[in-house]
Amino acid sequence: MKKTRLPLLAVIAVMLILTFTACGQSFDPVAYIQGSLDSVFHGEIDEEFVDSLSDVDSVEEFQAMYDDIIDTMTDETFTSAGLSDPDPALREQLRDAYVSVFKATKYEVTGEYTGSEDEGYKVEVIAYPLQTFNEVLEDEDGSITAVMEEKYAADSSMSTDDLLAVYVEQAAAELQEAIANPTYGEAKTYNLTVALDDDGVYNVDEDEIAELTTFLLGE
Repeated sequence: MKKTRLPLLAVIAVMLILTFTACGQSFDPVAYIQGSLDSVFHGEIDEEFVDSLSDVDSVEEFQAMYDDIIDTMTDETFTSAGLSDPDPALREQLRDAYVSVFKATKYEVTGEYTGSEDEGYKVEVIAYPLQTFNEVLEDEDGSITAVMEEKYAADSSMSTDDLLAVYVEQAAAELQEAIANPTYGEAKTYNLTVALDDDGVYNVDEDEIAELTTFLLGE
């Protein structure tokens, strides 16, 4: 009985690796890539996919793992910004925005693959870069800066933490609004390598997953 393991890198403010271990009489590299991407990016946790995992007992347990990803990225964002104790409502607002961003990622697992168990597989994925995410975070139209300046003009006693909180709040709000009508760049085709290691475990190349994730988020 062969086991499979797929490290997936989710990148916004941090890169987080999740490792799934599955076992079965036969290995379907396309189904495994599809289930892994759908669960991590879109939060679409398929019961059949979860049943194929040897280290996850239920959809509820998998949902908790997904929630941990979003929570980690949310907390790391505030830590990176120097806000160690954000307002709970603000934290939830940013968290919701990140969920929306992940759900807006666009890719297609075509079903095409080459290779074999002995030599490894190459699974084709067509990816589309999400331009909306960086357009908002980079404040291309200056709207976030304008709100910060307006708030500071009204209350010049605002601390740096206060201004950072204004930035996060406005960015999260604009992300939620913009992501409702996302824009994408030109598609790119990836062929993800799924290879069997000496321990009888299938591994997807981590560098390829990192590159795909970065591309999907428009980095």
